[in-house]
Amino acid sequence: METPVRFASDLVLLNVNGRVMGLRDPFSVDNVRLREREARIVNLLTAPTLDGWKRAHAYAAEQNFRFLFDLILHLNDPSIALQFISSGMQSKMTFKLEKQEKLDGVPVVRIGFKEKTDGEKPPVLGTRGNAAAAGRLWIEPATGAVIKTEL
Repeated sequence: METPVRFASDLVLLNVNGRVMGLRDPFSVDNVRLREREARIVNLLTAPTLDGWKRAHAYAAEQNFRFLFDLILHLNDPSIALQFISSGMQSKMTFKLEKQEKLDGVPVVRIGFKEKTDGEKPPVLGTRGNAAAAGRLWIEPATGAVIKTEL
């Protein structure tokens, strides 16, 4: 078995035409520094230009070669779990209040979700095995902020 690879990265969440998009900018892998940590993507998009947008995507893609499988690369998108709670997806999902707990000292509510499977429509993720999506969200009740996601 291979040793797990752990990325440390800055994450920028963007609203692109009403859809959440996340761009990661890794600065270390397995505690080995790849570059000096700086807000490269934020700096480019503070005053956005087409060239800056292209460079931001290039920064986010710099480490893609380290992923062994395209599915892992796709699921590494930090915003993908948020898409399952969008208004257009809610009718395709079932939700369950799992528990209230603390995450890093912050009170959160953990909500599980699972894609409904009816056999007629293909699952949302479109994986080879047609696996239904499932995951969890940790939400801070005081603000509604999503603190953590799992898919």
